[in-house]
Amino acid sequence: MKTLDPDSRANLETELCQPRPGNTPPWQWTAPPPRFQEGLAALEAFVAREGHALPLSEHMEGSFPLGRWVMQQRRLYQAGKLPDLRRRLLSAQPRWAWDWRASRWDVFLLTFSGCLRVVTLGDPCGMPVLCGTRMVGA
Repeated sequence: MKTLDPDSRANLETELCQPRPGNTPPWQWTAPPPRFQEGLAALEAFVAREGHALPLSEHMEGSFPLGRWVMQQRRLYQAGKLPDLRRRLLSAQPRWAWDWRASRWDVFLLTFSGCLRVVTLGDPCGMPVLCGTRMVGA
């Protein structure tokens, strides 16, 4: 099997590893492992349905433990052990957050957005008044 000399390999990487349009990642010498690909596919299905990449920690996407998988990817990232290609693939997902603590408010709003209907009640400040899980006057 013939191998590339270092200069040819560097030239090829420079040419092929440029960012691509959309969410298409740059070319890599090796593909992510199957478990990562399975998790990314589950996350993409979740994003397509929910519009964000913030599953709760116990969320199952079919039989795949998506919430736990996402937590593991965040831990690897924080430890500096997540390969660059995987980091870019995850970062490209809508509303992805590396720090779940910083995204807790987003998760709360996304989880309960269907439960509350905001209406303006003519308050001088334009602030709605909550009563339990319904808006007063809703």
